[in-house]
Amino acid sequence: MDMCGYSLTMVCVLSERRMNRLNNPALSAGLPPFLSTNPGMMSGLMLSQYTADTQIVDQKILSAPASIQSIPAAADQEDFVSMGMNTALKNLKILDHSYGIIGIEMMAACQALDLREKLDEGKFHYGHGVQVAREEVRKHVKFLDIDRPLHKDHTAMKALLGKFDVLNAVEKAVGPLAQPRGNLREVVKSPAPEPEATKTRERSRSRSREREGEPAKAFMFMFNFGSYH
Repeated sequence: MDMCGYSLTMVCVLSERRMNRLNNPALSAGLPPFLSTNPGMMSGLMLSQYTADTQIVDQKILSAPASIQSIPAAADQEDFVSMGMNTALKNLKILDHSYGIIGIEMMAACQALDLREKLDEGKFHYGHGVQVAREEVRKHVKFLDIDRPLHKDHTAMKALLGKFDVLNAVEKAVGPLAQPRGNLREVVKSPAPEPEATKTRERSRSRSREREGEPAKAFMFMFNFGSYH
């Protein structure tokens, strides 16, 4: 579970770096600084990046592995433990932050798409899925024409991501998106009856393979969580 937590943190780091490219005029291929309609007079989405960065800092702190913190105690009666509950609680907070971070990136992406249309006068044509995603976001967050407090927009995007409304709308329009994939070992069942001792060993190996596969499935699910926007 420690792996799931810090992997999801890295997904959010990549999300924030993509937003940075949208905000930075040296990297955004012609977009105005901070996606502002009046650069120099208005802040645009500058402070939204601060909000995302703050949550990522907390994610990085929470990504320190809990599994190495166990210490035997009580005259060595209490052995090393997995610290699984601690990790689960940390991962819940990391996941909660991820909705906010990826929501802010999606908000910035919609702002950039709207600005492209205004600045380039129809030069760019967006895919159907992109259009549907933008329309779904615009039901909850309006275009930032004049600076306004953005905390309500951030909260709305976080809730929107948590309900998977954007993903559902896009899949309804263009079909199911690619499913997460990983190199998981398949449990091979014995094709023919074998002696009881052999069966016992095989069941033990099968259970071991299943236990190996479960963390990998969870890892692939969480790693792909932020990649469908």
